Amino acid sequence: MPYSSFPPHPTGLTPAQERAWNQRCQTAGRIIAQQAAITGGPDTEVIVHLQPYVRGEITLGQAIGRLLDHHARH
Repeated sequence: MPYSSFPPHPTGLTPAQERAWNQRCQTAGRIIAQQAAITGGPDTEVIVHLQPYVRGEITLGQAIGRLLDHHARH
């Protein structure tokens, strides 16, 4: 199930685009669940860094790089 902080897919997507959106949302949700299991709750900064990935604006690698940078600073 997609994480509630991620927007639903926009209208007008092709079936393939909708599947890709849902897959990105599921991947991001698994990352958040893993992070929450380790720290006891979701980090809002993690969610912020994953939202561009869910929207398809950045790759998963870029999102993970941003998360690593975030964790290195905190």
